Amino acid sequence: MRKRFSIPPLPLTREHGSWAVLAVPLIVGTAAADRVLWGHGLLAIAALSAFLSYIPAQLLLQQGASKNLKVEALRAARFWAISLFGAALLAASVLVLRGEEHLLLWALWAGLGFVGHAVFTKGKGKSMWGDFFAVGGLSAGAPAAAMLGSELTASDAILLWMKVFLFFGCSVVYVHMKIRAAARRLAEPLFWRRIRFGWVTIGYHLIVIVIVAAAVSSGPTPLPVLAAYMPMAVHAAIGTVRLTATVRFKRLGFLLLAHSIFFAVVMVYSLQRGI
Repeated sequence: MRKRFSIPPLPLTREHGSWAVLAVPLIVGTAAADRVLWGHGLLAIAALSAFLSYIPAQLLLQQGASKNLKVEALRAARFWAISLFGAALLAASVLVLRGEEHLLLWALWAGLGFVGHAVFTKGKGKSMWGDFFAVGGLSAGAPAAAMLGSELTASDAILLWMKVFLFFGCSVVYVHMKIRAAARRLAEPLFWRRIRFGWVTIGYHLIVIVIVAAAVSSGPTPLPVLAAYMPMAVHAAIGTVRLTATVRFKRLGFLLLAHSIFFAVVMVYSLQRGI
C-alpha cells in the first residue's frame, strides 16, 4: 500500500525580529511609491516566499557537511525550499515581464545579503557581520517597493535603502553587545569600562545620527525622519551605560519590535505627507 503524501511542517526562523526586518522595508517602500499597485502584492509574495525558503535551504546546505539531520527534516526542508523558492521566482518573473526590470537588481542585492549571512554564520551560530548582511538583503524591499509604479531615481532608491539599513543595523550592534556581555558574564562596576565595552554600539549610533542629520540638512530627507531613529539611539545609550550580564532577551525583542513599529510609522507619515 502506497504511503499517503502529507505536507511536512514548515521549518521557521527562531529570529522573531527578522519578521520586522522583512515587513518594515516593504511597508516603508510602498508608502514611498506614487501609488499602490497590484504589483506590491506580488512583491510581498515574492519577498515572503524567499524569506521563508531560507531556513529550509540552510538545512539542506548543512546536510552537505553533516549527516545528523533526520530523514523527515530533510524531506521537509527539500519540499519547502523548492516550493517557496519556486513561488518567489514565479511572482518575481510576472513583475519583470510586466516591465519592472529594476527588481532584478534589488533581488540580486537581497540574494547577496542572504549568501553573506550564510557564509558568516556557518558553524558559528550568530554573527554580527552575518546579521548585517541579512539586514542589508531584507532592506532591499524598501527601494524595490518604492520603484514599483513610480519614477523614483536610482539615487533616491539607494538613499531609501540606506535609511532602512542603518536603522536595523542599530538593532544588530546593540543585540550583539548584549550577547557578548551575557557570554562574558560582564559585571563591570566602572562606568568608563562599560563605555569601552560598548564603544561599537555607541559609535555606530552616533554615525547613524550624523548621516541622517546630514541628509536632512541637505534637503532630500524630511526632518521627522531623524526622530524615527531617536528612541533606538536613546535605548542603546542607556543600555550601554547600564550594561550588565543579565539580559532578558524576550523583553529586549519586544522593545526592539516597538522601535521598529515607531520607525515605520514615522517614515510612512513623512512619506505620505511629503514633508
